[in-house]
Amino acid sequence: MSSTPPSTPPVSTPGPADLVPIRDAARMVGRGLSTLRAWCASGELTAYHGPGTHPGNRPVLVSRAELSILAATTKSPTPGRAPPATVATMPPAVEAAELATARADLALARVELAGRADVVDALRLVIRATEDRARDLATALEAERARTVGLTAELDALRGDAGLPWWRRLLGVSSTPRLSGDGEA
Repeated sequence: MSSTPPSTPPVSTPGPADLVPIRDAARMVGRGLSTLRAWCASGELTAYHGPGTHPGNRPVLVSRAELSILAATTKSPTPGRAPPATVATMPPAVEAAELATARADLALARVELAGRADVVDALRLVIRATEDRARDLATALEAERARTVGLTAELDALRGDAGLPWWRRLLGVSSTPRLSGDGEA
């Protein structure tokens, strides 16, 4: 008696509620099936797998909303391709409004990104100028330290010269005058 292994339940990848088969998706946006497969392979479009027992036989599904955004933001198909699907398969007006909103959000995000890139560039210039100023100040500080050491050494030499105070050396008096016994110097 031969026994057959129990069949495995169908396997499917959870995904958004608006999944459509990749062939239908290609017709919807007027692109080739190979284009959509390339988008899935490059990660620009997320591919989901439908139910099935063997990985090679499971249908590939894509999100209609994600596909609409990607198709709207990429270059138009090459000439000679089939025109977009008829009005019957086009997304409803609500999805068109969502697409317009997504386009506006994308444009705003690009403007914000450009603005932030300008701020980063300006901050890099400020940092570079601050580093240059810090190097200049460090050089000036070292010069002042050397000058201070030199002046301190000169002062010590002047103070120690023959044990005379500086004002006596300045006046040219070499020693303290001595008084004679009769009160004259």
